[in-house]
Amino acid sequence: MPVVSIFGKLKSNSPVCLKGATNPRHAIIVWLGQVPVVLTPLVYSRLLRFCSMNTEIEVSKILFAGGHDLVREALTDYLRRQSGFEVLQTKNVEAASELYDKEGPFDLVLLGCLGTDNKALDGLSQMRSQYGCSVAILSTKTTSEAAQRALDAGASGFLPKSLKPEDMVAAMRIMLSGEVFSPDAYLTENAPAGAVQLTPRERDVLQGLVAGKLNKEIARDLDIQEVTVKLHVKTLSRKLSAKNRTHAAMLARDMGLV
Repeated sequence: MPVVSIFGKLKSNSPVCLKGATNPRHAIIVWLGQVPVVLTPLVYSRLLRFCSMNTEIEVSKILFAGGHDLVREALTDYLRRQSGFEVLQTKNVEAASELYDKEGPFDLVLLGCLGTDNKALDGLSQMRSQYGCSVAILSTKTTSEAAQRALDAGASGFLPKSLKPEDMVAAMRIMLSGEVFSPDAYLTENAPAGAVQLTPRERDVLQGLVAGKLNKEIARDLDIQEVTVKLHVKTLSRKLSAKNRTHAAMLARDMGLV
């Protein structure tokens, strides 16, 4: 099969620009900087249509500061590989301020809590007042008191380190969309006896479940990532003590939640 080389270049926060015309029977190599990528004709045609729309791809920038060095470095690497985020990391809040001045702005600042909660909250207050940015806390503590203190101080989210890696990515996406992420334990421990406390987004997802929609359909309707929908479904199942999504929908109807 003939191979056609199409040279492109990457622009900041935009799709690769493709030049030239191709025979649909050819295999195509697109050069992304110095990296050759082989595309099938079908994939190439779809990419070409996408680029012709002049739609910009926004890559979320995250600054990860503090916490245990090994945990921070491992999570930074995971987020880069699995989420497509641009992630920079540094050892503490002081260094984070310097890095923010140099590389900012960032869409989200994640502060690792190592030691006392007060130190993390001081860092939260400093970053928010200095840069007006969204800040989340990653903590080894998963008590409702620790979560509530962080959220009351203005955190965009409280992330226990016990979260699974894929759930961590989904939580990031929730916060990047402008929502506040809090662990299920915080909501349930502070709720009145017998009450089910749902966030507005959880209610949106629940309505989709009741309507019998798939995760990808709910994601499309709400303009969020499918992995984010999956996290909401897991949280809803825990809150409703449901065995699965169908059971959650049935319980929601019975309880008058939708």
